Amino acid sequence: MRSLISSVLRMLELVSTTSAGEHAQTLEQSRSPHALQDYQTAPTDFKKLAEQGNAEAQFNLGAMYDNGQGVPKDDVQAVA
Repeated sequence: MRSLISSVLRMLELVSTTSAGEHAQTLEQSRSPHALQDYQTAPTDFKKLAEQGNAEAQFNLGAMYDNGQGVPKDDVQAVA
């Protein structure tokens, strides 16, 4: 339980350090909006990292396209 609370607090801290006009620079920062279901911010953040070759961001972005979370459901983009 303590670990869960610590993780949630860490996510909230990361979200608060990224202003609305900024995009996350790290995968950890990108995970926070996604984990909090901020589907307007997360796809943009994951896309930036995915274009830099980050495999986990590529996977997360693909899953968002597959599920239609923050982006239109698109099987072609999900695979890409």
